[in-house]
Amino acid sequence: MSGLSEFYKKELKILLKNAAMLCIIGLLLNIVPAYIAQKLGAPIWLDTIGTIFVAVIGGYLPGILIGFLTNLINAVLVDFSFIYYSVISVWIALISTYFYNKGFLYRFRTLWPLFFIFPLVATIFDRMISWVLEGELKGNFMSGLCIEFFDKGAVLCLVLLIFNLMPKRWRSALRIAFWQQKPLSRDEALKTKNLECRTVSIRTKMIMIIVGAMILVSAVSTLISAVLYHNYMVSEYSHTAQKVAYETSKLLDASRLDEYAEKNFEDQDYRQIKRDMLLIRSTTPHIEYLYVYKILDNGCKVIFDIEQPGTQPDAPGDIIPFDEDFMPYVDRLKRGEQIEPIISNDRFGWLLTVYEPIKFRGQTVAYVGTDIRMSHILKNEVGFLIQLVFLFLGFLVLSLFLIIAFVDYSLIFPINSMALRTSEFAFSNKSEIDKNVERIKELDIHTGDEIEHLYDIFLEMMDSSRQYTSEIQAQKDRISKMQHSMIVVLADMVESRDENTGMHIHKTAEYVRIILEKMKQMGLHKDFITDKYITNVVNSAPLHDIGKIRIPDQILNKPGKLTDEEFAIMKSHAAAGGEMIEKVIKQVPDSSFLKEAKSIAAYHHEKWNGTGYPYGLAGEDIPFSARVMAVADVFDALVSKRIYKPQMPIEKAFSIIREGSGTHFDPEVVDVFFAAREQIQSTKEMFDRITDEQEKMNGLNGAEIMS
Repeated sequence: MSGLSEFYKKELKILLKNAAMLCIIGLLLNIVPAYIAQKLGAPIWLDTIGTIFVAVIGGYLPGILIGFLTNLINAVLVDFSFIYYSVISVWIALISTYFYNKGFLYRFRTLWPLFFIFPLVATIFDRMISWVLEGELKGNFMSGLCIEFFDKGAVLCLVLLIFNLMPKRWRSALRIAFWQQKPLSRDEALKTKNLECRTVSIRTKMIMIIVGAMILVSAVSTLISAVLYHNYMVSEYSHTAQKVAYETSKLLDASRLDEYAEKNFEDQDYRQIKRDMLLIRSTTPHIEYLYVYKILDNGCKVIFDIEQPGTQPDAPGDIIPFDEDFMPYVDRLKRGEQIEPIISNDRFGWLLTVYEPIKFRGQTVAYVGTDIRMSHILKNEVGFLIQLVFLFLGFLVLSLFLIIAFVDYSLIFPINSMALRTSEFAFSNKSEIDKNVERIKELDIHTGDEIEHLYDIFLEMMDSSRQYTSEIQAQKDRISKMQHSMIVVLADMVESRDENTGMHIHKTAEYVRIILEKMKQMGLHKDFITDKYITNVVNSAPLHDIGKIRIPDQILNKPGKLTDEEFAIMKSHAAAGGEMIEKVIKQVPDSSFLKEAKSIAAYHHEKWNGTGYPYGLAGEDIPFSARVMAVADVFDALVSKRIYKPQMPIEKAFSIIREGSGTHFDPEVVDVFFAAREQIQSTKEMFDRITDEQEKMNGLNGAEIMS
């Protein structure tokens, strides 16, 4: 384990080194060309070269990180407003990575859509940000789009040039991947990540949960920020209104308030105070109304009333009834108390009102009232929230892709890799099993958490399964060999009763094998001619004459021609063989081997034209294995020596088989038989040599006995 730890430490160092190198390259490509363009007074910025380059080389997360870091550095060193433009860099990184992954960034002819997408995205976001920061849209949209078109066009050309000049091995080395297992190729990674699930993948579920959580946290944070900012703005505007009210109260002579109300415009002091109040209101932003009221039992008596231009102020001395929103405060106002700012929505509009008491001999004789429209505060709050969204949008996207990368490399790739390689697991033979277990071991998952623990247990289970499967396979092979040996012994016992058929079961089985393997080689009947099918048919071929066990010896070994009655009895061996094997099938119903044995035994004397026996089947109604056996059986009977006939020349036998095509035999089987003629002939010659040697040995043994 220490060796592995050292290996992973080295791997991590290489990853961090490449990541640092890529970050430095990306930041330099963003900052240096932009600085040069600014110094030269060029009408373009060239500040996204590094973002696009890193997104192409490293992927989503590094590209977003470089775009965000570039704007953060500019915000710290140049102007804080740069941080708002990180959303543009983030979108450019996302689009660049997507187009690269789709294979559109390798050459200019597939790159052209970005010459329109990047300027459009940059211009739209730039206009939105300028509106948020400055409260208005400055400049013409089309002129901004044209500038962005030249800027992003130059950036894309430079990125494409750098990308193609960089050696491929450098690009591969700098691509950032946080593998916690054996790295997968791009195609393997896509296949593993997009592994089909019954409903929704863990990756999708986790992304949905994460996005939902981020939205919830963002919504709660925004709500809290909005409430805090609202309270702050109300406090700030209240402080401003309080200050205005206080400055206004110092202009007044508290002892002459009733005199001001009666003489008003006739009094020079009154006119001067009103001019001063107008000046205070006009020089203080957002002050809607400025007035002086004396609180009476039946309402407010107007002393001064400074309204916005174009509106009719209340006349001095008028009595204004209390608005409903002020009723809770009337008693306190009558007592001359200091009251907190009031937010009301009445006939004068949605207002923030501040009252400043005017004292005379320690008693409150009137109030200076200052009104600020809440719409001014609301406008600032909306602007603040939008700025907040733009401020954190880039950071939120960066966080999201950081979490997605963590989920992919720590969870999805390890789990799906195990699932994918397990789904490809084959138990056909020991070498295949060993190969598949080694492929799972090659994953080398080292997440250091429950996933790695699951992987270790999974490997232990695979090793145990391999041993168990090997034992089962060995036992199966032994049973299969025993079964085949018993079949051959049984068939030999039947054949030994027939003095006419020396080695017939072995020769016909070999001819059947040659025909079927040739068919597989030629690609015929791919749906069922498999290695397993060939094995089943070849192993069951020796049982094709098993029904002869019911035929009397005098008929079976008669040297001359059989009578019609005797031939009828001889023909019954086919049906008898099928019935015998059927009884065995009832005991072992799932044996495909026995089903083929029954087909061969019962139907190998059927003819293509329907004139065969025992059932008179025709064409494709005859089981395929029986059609193959028919050719092999007749050919061996023709070329083999019997008590009642000599051995037929092989050319004559081939001629008879050809003549029987379409009448006795399946034409397709005959064609394949002739396609394998050389192999058939060499096999026949091999068996002839074996037969000759056996006859010589039998002759020598007989001579020894006679002597």
